[in-house]
Amino acid sequence: MTPSFIHGAPDLVIEVLLPTTAGYDLEIKRQLYASSGVPEIWYVDPRSDSVDVLPLADEGSYAVAGKFSSDQALVSKTLPGFELPLSLIFS
Repeated sequence: MTPSFIHGAPDLVIEVLLPTTAGYDLEIKRQLYASSGVPEIWYVDPRSDSVDVLPLADEGSYAVAGKFSSDQALVSKTLPGFELPLSLIFS
């Protein structure tokens, strides 16, 4: 870490899917995150009030490990013990 930047991949990326950029986020950026070794992505979809959690698998690709709706609490292997009631976000 330096005063001007951080070298390396983050442990978690959270993408808010907007109609104008969702395709780019779900395809191009997902490939970039995988090649950089980002361990987990959360896709927040405000249209469906849901969050998809995708961990990076050993073979270097992402798969949905959980789909959480506004009446559930989001949990993540990347953040052990963390729990976020999505009603706090989608209200």
